[in-house]
Amino acid sequence: IAGAVLGFIMARWLPYDHFALYLFLAATTMVGVIAMQVSPHGLSWIFLTITSTMVILSGLNDPMSAVDVAFYRCFEVAIGVTSAIIVANVLQEWHSEPPPVVPGWRHLLGAQWPAVLQGIRSAISVVAVLQVWIWIDLPDVAEMVITIAIVMSAPVLAGGLGSRHAVAERSLHRLMGCVIGGIVALGCLAVQVTSFPWWLAMIGAGVWLGMHVQVGKHGVGYVGTQAVIVFIVTMI
Repeated sequence: IAGAVLGFIMARWLPYDHFALYLFLAATTMVGVIAMQVSPHGLSWIFLTITSTMVILSGLNDPMSAVDVAFYRCFEVAIGVTSAIIVANVLQEWHSEPPPVVPGWRHLLGAQWPAVLQGIRSAISVVAVLQVWIWIDLPDVAEMVITIAIVMSAPVLAGGLGSRHAVAERSLHRLMGCVIGGIVALGCLAVQVTSFPWWLAMIGAGVWLGMHVQVGKHGVGYVGTQAVIVFIVTMI
């Protein structure tokens, strides 16, 4: 909700000022990436980044559409979250877990400086991809910026080489997941199933397989996550 409101407010003038647009997207991406490293509510921060980016970039050609994008984004997420909560309450046993241990927002210029550097790198990447988008006239820049935020939010490890390896691994897993999910979805669509229950059954089976990979112990969980996202989007 915060990302949708922020994106709607900024969409009133950012589409008309590309320099301010660059600064805003770089800043929100940087904050989201840093928050994933230091905040106990990092997922909320990264969703703020993603949603505000979607609202603003989706309205570049038609700023008046920002309100629709913001509303439906909140509406869709609310339905998904509500459905997940209901199903989890019905089918899953609950047990208390200790909250995640994170360093918090303190010492950003000290012990947490590597996280800040990662945020700065993500901001530079966003500006670079926006410029390439303008030069080459690519069709959709929103997913490119979102991908940067997700990939760069990989855990920052001690030392530059460790962080680069984590980002490279997240990038490879995201690409592999996209390819696998897309291929499986195209294979299901090629069957040309016209029965809605069977179509739902195929989606359920694909999601189950992807989640099986996500919670597996082989270190490729994000491949399953991304494959499921692409599978669902393609099928629908």
